[in-house]
Amino acid sequence: MRKENPYTERARLVLVFIQKGNYEYDKIIEAIDKEIADLERRIIELKNMPIQEFMKMIARRMFGVASKDYYIANYRKTINTLTEIKRSIDYMIDLYQNDRRWFEWVLTHSYKGKVREMRKAIQKIVENKQTRKLTVFA
Repeated sequence: MRKENPYTERARLVLVFIQKGNYEYDKIIEAIDKEIADLERRIIELKNMPIQEFMKMIARRMFGVASKDYYIANYRKTINTLTEIKRSIDYMIDLYQNDRRWFEWVLTHSYKGKVREMRKAIQKIVENKQTRKLTVFA
């Protein structure tokens, strides 16, 4: 099985959330926060789950690890990834608005294989943000 490049995987996740939020910044952040809240809820449920119920859950999976800590660590890792995605989107928007040359450099080195899609996505987000500001002040 071929392991995907981490840059490509992160770019794919960023694009998924951008599309989920329909290229509107507030909706994108809301979708990420909702996913983080869901993972935190799962961590709490897992911690409070009796061991017998946990073993039943593991038995239903094809390749299960009989450790709550393993699943909690995976959830925390996903939460950290989602938090990084939020920061990444904010950073790319800031670069796009303030320094286009640096934006292009970061884009080509951080989002290998997804450069065109990311450029279009960030442009749409910035345009939507500016349009929204204009309608609020009008």
